[in-house]
Amino acid sequence: MNNIDKNSFLDAKNALLLVRQLSRIDRERESNQWLDALLADEERANGYSSKVPLLNQASFLAMADATIVWLRESYFKDECAKRKLAKRTQSIFDDQTLTIEIGPKAKGIDKENSDELVRRVRNSLGHAKVEIKEHTFLFTDINPRDKDDWAKIEMSWAAVGKLCESVIWAGNDLLYPATSGA
Repeated sequence: MNNIDKNSFLDAKNALLLVRQLSRIDRERESNQWLDALLADEERANGYSSKVPLLNQASFLAMADATIVWLRESYFKDECAKRKLAKRTQSIFDDQTLTIEIGPKAKGIDKENSDELVRRVRNSLGHAKVEIKEHTFLFTDINPRDKDDWAKIEMSWAAVGKLCESVIWAGNDLLYPATSGA
């Protein structure tokens, strides 16, 4: 792990922090006239005529790209690292807003091989195959060499956030094994 750029890990953690801060600022806006006026001024300066939720599809996609694409490519290449990733991401399957469809030749995606979920979501993000719905994201990954090897994964915003957090914790496990939480 010594040859891995620790800045990518910090950038992913910062992306998650930013989404959490945006959520908090959005909630605080309702009861803080000064904050609401400040944000409204910036929205008008950027061509908006009404309130824009700070926690939105774009902020979530940026966080997902920084964590799921960047960290997976940087950290989770060998089998030991993939096992740590799978262990950390298993809890995603407890989410009721996760639906998975796979093609006849696709590797199964479940708790036992949850790193496959991360791989498929990573591919979808990396190839811009994400459909943004009102409350969910639909990630589609199709193997260009075999059209029967595909996966469609629909996740709520909260599930995407949980997946990103799990990937960050798995990266923490690799970089700082003595300090990682369970």
